[in-house]
Order: sequence, then C-alpha cells, then structure tokens
Amino acid sequence: MQHLTDINYSEVIDFGEDDFIVPGPGCYEGMEKCFGFRPTPEQARIILEDFVTNQDDHLKDVGEQPIRLQGKRKLHAIDCQNLFCEVGKYAREAHPEFNLKRTEIKQKLKPAGPLPPPFFPPKWGI
Repeated sequence: MQHLTDINYSEVIDFGEDDFIVPGPGCYEGMEKCFGFRPTPEQARIILEDFVTNQDDHLKDVGEQPIRLQGKRKLHAIDCQNLFCEVGKYAREAHPEFNLKRTEIKQKLKPAGPLPPPFFPPKWGI
C-alpha cells in the first residue's frame, strides 16, 4: 500500500488521496485502543472516512485546533490510517498494561544527525 501511495505522489498516476486505503494491522490496533473494539474492515473504512470528512470537528471536540500542513493541506485517508497506527505503537510502549496481541516495536527511532529539509510532492501545492 505504501508503494502505491508513494507512486501516487508522483505525476505517474493521479488517484484521489481519499479514494482507497487498506488499513494495516497497526491501524486496527490503534482503533481498538481508541474505541474499545476491533473494527471489521468495513467499520475501519467508515471510521477512516469519518475522520477525513469530519477531522476539524473531531479535533475541536477534544480541544485541539485543525491540523494543516503548511497552513494548507488537511489530513487525508493515508494520514488518518497512519495516525491510528502510531497510536497503537505509542500505546504499546507507553502503556504496556493495555497491550493486545502485539507487544514489540519493530524499529525504534535512532537519531542519526539533523534531518534533511522536507520535500513535499509538487501536486500538494505547498
């Protein structure tokens, strides 16, 4: 899925960024930790669509400001899928008492110097 997403950032193909997303195991784990149940694939799709469509309202509900990359770009389906995945990983490390079946983090961050300047796909218009 990540390869297709990366190719779509190029000029080679041009699918809508919210048209199709396959939630990975980390996304399901994050959703289960957030909502208290493991969603079916159809429920996960609906949750992701809802978070994309209603992201500003959901953030306001918890006292946060809308998220915009460079003040312009809203979260898309792949971003929301990744957010749930990161919730699953973060909670696995920070709250091991709530671990489900997955307990290990495959890779830990190992800083190796300063980050390169960010590059945004030209089609993002940033």
